[in-house]
Order: sequence, then C-alpha cells, then structure tokens
Amino acid sequence: MEETTRRINQNSYFLTHSANPVLGDLVQGMIQEMWGKQEFYQESVKGYLRAFLMILARMAGKEGTALLPKEAERFQTVQIKEEGRKVDEAVRYVKEHYREQIRTEDMARVCGLSESHFCRLFAKSVQCSPMEYVNKVRIRAACELIENTGSSFEEIAVQTGFISMSTFGRNFQKFLGMSPQCWKKEGSVQIQNLYERAVHEKEKNKNAQNI
Repeated sequence: MEETTRRINQNSYFLTHSANPVLGDLVQGMIQEMWGKQEFYQESVKGYLRAFLMILARMAGKEGTALLPKEAERFQTVQIKEEGRKVDEAVRYVKEHYREQIRTEDMARVCGLSESHFCRLFAKSVQCSPMEYVNKVRIRAACELIENTGSSFEEIAVQTGFISMSTFGRNFQKFLGMSPQCWKKEGSVQIQNLYERAVHEKEKNKNAQNI
C-alpha cells in the first residue's frame, strides 16, 4: 500500500474521459453508486476506488501510461454487463407500467441512476430516448387494441397511457405515418409490417448518424 501511495503522489494527472475512458468510467461508476445508494453501494464504491487507484499507480510506474491493466479491463467488462442489466430493468418497467403516467425520473429511480446518466445510457443502448421508447410501446399496444377490440379511439388512448387524443394521434402519426382512423380502416398484416419497417428505419437512421 505504501508503494501504491508513493507512486500516486509522485505525479500529477489531468485526464479527460476520452484520454482514459477506463478511469472516466470508474469515476462515473462511483458517482452512480453514491447517487443511487442501493444495497451494498459502499462496498461497490470501494471496489471502484481500489481499481481507480491501482490504475493510477501503474500509470506512474515503469509500465507507463500506454498500457491498461487487465484488472481494469475485466472491471470494465463487468460494468458494461451491469449497464445492460439496468437498461433491461427500465425496459421491463415500461412494459409493465406503460398504461400509467411514466416519467423519465421514474425509470431512472428504478435503475438507481441519476436522470441525466440514465438518459445517456438508455439512448446509447436502445437508440432512442426513454420517453420515445415508452410511446413506441404504447403505440404498439394501441395497434393491437384497434385490431382486436371494439373500443373507441378515446378509450384506447386512455388504456395505453396517453393523456389526450391529440397526444395519441400525434404519436401514432409520428411512428406509423398515418392516423389511428387510417390504421383501423386498413386493418391488415401489411399495416403491421409497415409499423415494423417504420420503427426499423427510424432506428437504422439513428445508428447511421451515430457512426
């Protein structure tokens, strides 16, 4: 421990996340744990901090700054899996509660993350904002209700979590390129395929923009 402390103290560091993403992710991990305060969060923070200090010590040693320790790489792999699990929690929460008034902060709280970090993580993984995903799920459910029930559009809007007919119609047009009335009139597998293609094209265009 004394050698670790000596190495860390013998140099000063000014690093950006892009210059050393592993260290940056470790710092973000500590912040997330302190913010969420889930069970065993203190132990988790200690783990992040230990990995952070070990990397700094090795950067100050003979190995230089170019090499990333295997321990940090393994830690990063674990972190990626944990982030995926948190996104899965949010997706599951939406599917169970889309009929209710969901807010982004509700999803972030379920995942134990700050709202800003949750939004970045969700968009990175799902390729759309949290609320856009909520509305996708609602519109998909609305399509099924239109095809399989005799409910009015007003009833379907309420049943799928939309606060007004205008919001329902606007999102229907946004994702499918047609009104609910047109969907009901056409009412076929071809229209369902159109929905799938519309969503796919939207996600593909976003992926192309991120390249």
